[in-house]
Amino acid sequence: MIQTILVFIMSAVLSVTIFYILGIVWFGDKRTQMVRSFFAMGVVTAFWIIFNGVMAISDAKSLPIMLSLGMVCVCALPFALLWFSLNYIRSPLIGSKLIFGLIVGIPLLDIFFLITSPVHRLYFTDYNFPFPGKGIIFWIHTAICIVATLLSFICIMMQTAKAQRDKIITFGAGIGILVSAVIHIRFAFDSEVIYDLSPIGFFVTFLLFGFSAHKVRILRLRRKTLDQIFSYLDDICFIFDEERVLIECNPAAEKAFPQLPIEKWTTQIGDLLGYMQADMKGRIPKDILEFILEKEGNCEGEINLVSSNGQVKTYTLSWHTIAHKNYKRGYMLLLADISIYRNMIGEISEKNDILIELNNKAMAAAEAKSTFLANMSHEIRTPLNAIIGMSHIAKDSLEDREKISVSIEHITRASKHLLELLNNILDMSKIESGKFTLAEDPFSLAYVLEEVTSMFSQRCDENNLTLAVDIDEMPELVIGDALRFKQVIINLLGNAVKFSSSNGTIRLIAKKELEQGHLLLNIRISDTGIGMTGEQVSRLFNAFEQADSSIAARFGGTGMGLALSQHLIGLMGGVIEAESSIGQGSVFSFTIELPVQEDTRKSEAGQLNNYPPDLSGKRILIVDDIDINRFILAEFLSNTNAYIEEAVDGAQALEMFKKSPKGYYDLIFMDVQMPNMNGYDATKKIRSSPHEDAKALLIVAMTANAYKEDVDKALESGMSAHLSKPIDIDKVYALIAQIFAFVQ
Repeated sequence: MIQTILVFIMSAVLSVTIFYILGIVWFGDKRTQMVRSFFAMGVVTAFWIIFNGVMAISDAKSLPIMLSLGMVCVCALPFALLWFSLNYIRSPLIGSKLIFGLIVGIPLLDIFFLITSPVHRLYFTDYNFPFPGKGIIFWIHTAICIVATLLSFICIMMQTAKAQRDKIITFGAGIGILVSAVIHIRFAFDSEVIYDLSPIGFFVTFLLFGFSAHKVRILRLRRKTLDQIFSYLDDICFIFDEERVLIECNPAAEKAFPQLPIEKWTTQIGDLLGYMQADMKGRIPKDILEFILEKEGNCEGEINLVSSNGQVKTYTLSWHTIAHKNYKRGYMLLLADISIYRNMIGEISEKNDILIELNNKAMAAAEAKSTFLANMSHEIRTPLNAIIGMSHIAKDSLEDREKISVSIEHITRASKHLLELLNNILDMSKIESGKFTLAEDPFSLAYVLEEVTSMFSQRCDENNLTLAVDIDEMPELVIGDALRFKQVIINLLGNAVKFSSSNGTIRLIAKKELEQGHLLLNIRISDTGIGMTGEQVSRLFNAFEQADSSIAARFGGTGMGLALSQHLIGLMGGVIEAESSIGQGSVFSFTIELPVQEDTRKSEAGQLNNYPPDLSGKRILIVDDIDINRFILAEFLSNTNAYIEEAVDGAQALEMFKKSPKGYYDLIFMDVQMPNMNGYDATKKIRSSPHEDAKALLIVAMTANAYKEDVDKALESGMSAHLSKPIDIDKVYALIAQIFAFVQ
């Protein structure tokens, strides 16, 4: 009686111990196939031990039930043990559906015959207490279980032979299987053996298996915190055993390589790297590949992999040997995606190159501007020297009319040259600030080209050059900016004259094409001058630069003309192209599109006769705060026979207009920048006054600039027309003739 109670207590203790270990494994480790097979083996072993203890205290009435329940565990244990053993040695058979079906199906069939034995009596012939009679299926069951147990023993012994460490523990587990099986067979055949002690042997075997699996890190029993760290690790991580077989990978690896054929316990490192190289077109350095596959230790490097969407990514690869107490435990492969950082470095490097290039350009521009200022100083001082010098000569030669005439002619030329320099500087400043706009007025293209060719015919004759002109018949009027178009042609022809030697030829060709109310105008200007290299041509249109540093010294100039011309033609929708060869001359050409003016009644002011009109009986008010400006304009108008009055600012002009009777003033020349009241405000107050002439009076603005926005501002304030300073007498006469409809 005491013996049976002790057997029962011992069975209960052993079962509880197994369940405790299973709880640690189940809730402390990932539920891999290895863990599931270990858990199944432990559960079956625990229940077998329980029913053996229960059978020790059972009587004859409960024997059939207890025996059947105990035999269920006896049927399942050898196959649970075999399944775990196959996982333990990482056999490729664990992936076979046939093997898995046999491991599950044979015990189920065995249990079916066991449960139905009271009907067919083929499993147990009787249920005599304490030893029932054994039928034919029982002996078949015994033979199959012995075979399954021996297969498990053989698997463990094979693993023992291959293992590099913990061989004693693994060997002990294998011997435990064999001893337990022998004890159970002896109990089945020897009727004198009262108690089946094989569960104790399987308990010991279970403990040895668990300890061995933990030592070789098949069962890691990791804490949850470590598991979370591994799961949330951003880097891709693969864990391999000492045989370089994959046993674990984190979610980052599965996410990064969704198509990667990862089979834990079967995938070799060589298979993994091979997939990366073949399917992901990876470029893995040969030395790193050989080290990972064959050598021990740690290594690092970089690899490139192509993802499924075709994106190339760069990873840092780290291969580490995992060791503990001088024993190799396995390997770890880490892949860190550094593509973002590489791209950032690439972008930073690219931007750095851009900054260096911009800095070089800025330095070159600063140097060019310094050179420009030096050239500009020379260019400005030269006409100023002529103006000042010739003024003294004229003053000292009052009795010599011929010398005075020559002096005045030189002063006029120098003044115009100085004005051209100033206009170019202001134009370039406007263009660089993005505030430059073109006028859109009707003008005669033929007249402008004729005026320019007439101007340069004289200059070519003076320089012993031939000017050849080929101009198609043009439409009567086109719409555009006549002043800026003329400025470009003058600049290009001026350069051609400047850089051509005596007896050279300059050609101006203007060809047209008419398309649906638009004129396609092609201008081509060529010379037989000094020419340029290709590198000089590439810098030709840079502001403040000249083709060669010696150009300014030899020929003069500021380096603004071509840059300004290119900008102006660009605003007109074209591009100036240059072709040149050293010693062969240069060719400049461009094509622009201009709308054709259908109503030809509108004509360009510049085509009117510019002789002084007869303004007898007309009264003109000149408003300017600068005495010399009023004096010059009054002298210009003295030839028109008009009455002239003057005002020093807008306030005085307004007061004089208000006090004047109807029809007293016929025209006001209004400066726009004056103290007390500027010209814009004065004009607005005149227009809004109750005077009968307020709306009809002609008011002409005088400004320092001739830009479109200046003209628009003058017209918006109520002025009738616009003149730019310095005042040109021909333009004054032309404007007066236009507004008073005089044509002489």
